Amino acid sequence: MKRLSVLFACFLLISSCNKFQKEFEDQTNKLTTVKDLHHVTTGVSKMILINAGKQILLLNKSVDSLADNLYDRAIVLASETNFKEPGLRWQKFDGRLYFFNDERSVLIHRNCAKAILMSLDEPEGTRRVKIISSALSLGQASMTVLAGYGLSIMKGRWNTDKMLSRDFENAFEMLNYGFSLNGWVVPGKGPEAWAFKDPKCDSGGAGSESCTVKASNPIGGVECSVKCKTGFYACCENATTNCTCKKDPVTLN
Repeated sequence: MKRLSVLFACFLLISSCNKFQKEFEDQTNKLTTVKDLHHVTTGVSKMILINAGKQILLLNKSVDSLADNLYDRAIVLASETNFKEPGLRWQKFDGRLYFFNDERSVLIHRNCAKAILMSLDEPEGTRRVKIISSALSLGQASMTVLAGYGLSIMKGRWNTDKMLSRDFENAFEMLNYGFSLNGWVVPGKGPEAWAFKDPKCDSGGAGSESCTVKASNPIGGVECSVKCKTGFYACCENATTNCTCKKDPVTLN
């Protein structure tokens, strides 16, 4: 697997979108009419979007009082193939974050009057692309659609300075290594302390399309949940607070 290099802050692509402010506010008003869509941040908040190969990682700062390098919400969209969308390697911007009520799709409304939909690759996700595009009157160039088999939502606290300090195999390793809450850090110095391992299913398991866990001694976060498309099952592990989707086992008739 191609390793994700995040060694230099120069990979941050900071967009200046002030000239779109009026259009952005007009679009925000239109989003209030979209059924089953709710705003999960207070006003505009800071976000970082990272292309980690077969995962797209979104970091969101829902609390303005956090230090510049700390983010408290993480969303991972997992795919069986690498995401190839240009410009998403490490992108920092302001915007509003929305969840659909079933948490199978997440909408990022950027302050430059553009939108990114992270969704499970299923018919309902395709329908939502049309709904959002219509509500915001967006052309194809202003709407980025990212689809995958699993959508994980996590709460915790992650230090982006740590996440920029080395290479990682995937988004979950990046979150494990960058996790920082009340001075708690991952024990040990080697990769064995934070490397992503196939999680045990303390919640979820074969036949489950979703699961949720909360951890008292977390590694990757303090709470996580995941939703999976058909053909995959949800798996949530308490010890690591990792929530992922696993492919359904092949059964022979």
